[in-house]
Amino acid sequence: MPTQKTDLQDDVFYATNITTAIWRRRWPIALVAALSMAMGIAVAFSLSDRYRSYAQIRVEKVSPVSSGVSGLAILGGGESEIETEIFALKSRKILGQLIDDLNLRIYAQPDAPPFYQRLPVFGKYFHDDTAPSAVIKVDLLDVPENWQGKEFFLTYEGEDSFNFRLPDETALEGRVGEPLTHPKSGLTLTVASLSGPVGQDFTLRKDRFFSTLAWLQKNLEVFQVRRTDLVTLSMTDFDAERSQKILAAALDVYSAFNNDYVVEKAQKRLDHVEGELPVAMKAIDEAEEALKEFQEESRMIDVQIQTEYLLKLLAENEALLRQDQRPAEQERLEEIRDEIMKSLGEIPNTQQQMLNLQRDIEIAQEIYIGLMKVVQEQRVQRASAYGTVRILDEPLADDRPVGRGRSIIILAVTFLGTILAMVVAIAKAHRRREDSSIA
Repeated sequence: MPTQKTDLQDDVFYATNITTAIWRRRWPIALVAALSMAMGIAVAFSLSDRYRSYAQIRVEKVSPVSSGVSGLAILGGGESEIETEIFALKSRKILGQLIDDLNLRIYAQPDAPPFYQRLPVFGKYFHDDTAPSAVIKVDLLDVPENWQGKEFFLTYEGEDSFNFRLPDETALEGRVGEPLTHPKSGLTLTVASLSGPVGQDFTLRKDRFFSTLAWLQKNLEVFQVRRTDLVTLSMTDFDAERSQKILAAALDVYSAFNNDYVVEKAQKRLDHVEGELPVAMKAIDEAEEALKEFQEESRMIDVQIQTEYLLKLLAENEALLRQDQRPAEQERLEEIRDEIMKSLGEIPNTQQQMLNLQRDIEIAQEIYIGLMKVVQEQRVQRASAYGTVRILDEPLADDRPVGRGRSIIILAVTFLGTILAMVVAIAKAHRRREDSSIA
C-alpha cells in the first residue's frame, strides 16, 4: 500500500513538472506555434489551385441492328461492356490522339504569384487589379530529346518581344508569331500569343509522351454511375478552361473513334456477305451446267416426253411383230423391242439423277436469293450504323477550386511545430533537473 501511494505521488510530481516546464516556456512555444502556422499557410497557399470539369455519357446496349459489338468492346458483353468502354476511354490510342490534337506535351504557363497574393482575405491588397492578366499560347516547341522534361524560362519584355532562356543558360530574343530557332541544339519555338505585365515570367516545358500520358490517365477520371449504363467523366487541371477543353476533346476523339469502329464492323460484315455472292452464283452455274451435260449424255430433255416416245416406239414395234411373220424380220423386231424395254427400264434411274440435279439448282438459287436479302439488310445497317456512346451532359468546368486540404495542412504543420516546441521545452527542463541533482 505505501508503494502504490509513492508511485502515485511520483506520477503527480512528474506531471506537475511537465506542466510547469511548458508554462515557463509558454512564450517561446507560442512563438514556435505562430511560426509553424505561418509556415503552414505559406506551404498551403503556395500550391496552385486546381479545377475540375465534369461530363456524362451513356453507353447504349448492343443491338443486332447496330454494330454487333460495342465500340472498342472487343471482349465481354452486358455489364462488362461499360467496364470495357471505361478502360478504352483511358487507352493509349484515345489519349495519344488527344495529346497530339491539343499539343498537351507542351507546358506553358505564367509563374504563380507570391503566396501572399493568394491569401483568401488579405491577398487582394497585394494584387494589382489594373495589371493585364498573364496569358501565353505556344503553337510549336521542338526540343532535343535530352531536353524533354526540362524547364525553359521566358520573360515578357513588352511590345510582343520576349527573352527566352535555355537549360544551358543560353538566352535568346524572340517575338510573338515568329519562329525562334537555336541551330546548335535544334530547338524551335513559336509563341502564338503573349500578354501580361512587363517582366512577367513564364515556364515552358516539352514533356515526354509517356509522362503526359501518365498525367492524363491520373487526372482523367472515368467511373460508372452505380449499376446503370451512365458513365461520369471528370478532368482535373490547374486551369478551369483548359480542363473543360481537354475533357471536350477527349469526348470528341472517343465518340468519333467509337462511331468509326461500329461503321467499320458493319462494313466488314457487308464486304464478307458481298464476297459470298460470286461463290453462290458460280454454284448455280455449275449446277445448271451439270444438268445440261447429263441431258446431253442421256439424250433426253424431258423424262415424260422420253417415256411417251419409247412407249410409242414399243407399240409400233409390237404391231409390226404381229403383222410380219418372216423369221428374219421377227428376229430384228424383237431386238428392237429388247432395246426399247431396256431404255424404259433405265428411265427411273435417269429420272432420279435428273431430279437430284434440278434440286441442286434450286438449292443454289435459294442460297443466292438468301445472300441477296442479307446483303440488302447489311447495306441498310451500314447506312444507319452509329456509335454506342451518347453524350448526355457536355463538359462543364466548376469555377470553384478543388479542395487541396489547405486547412488540414495549416493545422498539421501548426500542431507538429507546437508539439516539437513542447518536447524541446520538457527535454531542457529534465536536463536542468538532472544537472541540479548531480551538483
